[in-house]
Amino acid sequence: AVDWEIDDIAEEDGDLCVSFRLDAPDGLPGWPHPAALRMLFRFGERLTLRLTSENLGSKPLVLSQALHTYFAVSDSREIAIEGLEGARYIETLDNWEERTQHGAVRVKGELDRIYLGLERDLLIKDPR
Repeated sequence: AVDWEIDDIAEEDGDLCVSFRLDAPDGLPGWPHPAALRMLFRFGERLTLRLTSENLGSKPLVLSQALHTYFAVSDSREIAIEGLEGARYIETLDNWEERTQHGAVRVKGELDRIYLGLERDLLIKDPR
């Protein structure tokens, strides 16, 4: 485990913004690259999360980041995720192929997708 430090607490346009920073000049366990991470939480009419990385080393650094959200549902095979219709996504389990979402998302098994350029509301429909 690593400890994040509070970097800043501020109010912007009526929203509460809390920023945390993790400096890792010697890298992190399992990731030996000098870097700094900043996580911003903005609480307002919407919750906004933003993760930013800074390379503290002298060599180029290639990385991929994701913020994973977990929701309590009755049965993942019974839900539908609406709001992604027409969205482009990368299917990481099928050779990282880019595709277009048709209809609601239904979970039939392992699912690992990266949806591109989303700025819309999504709805999880749970029949129970």
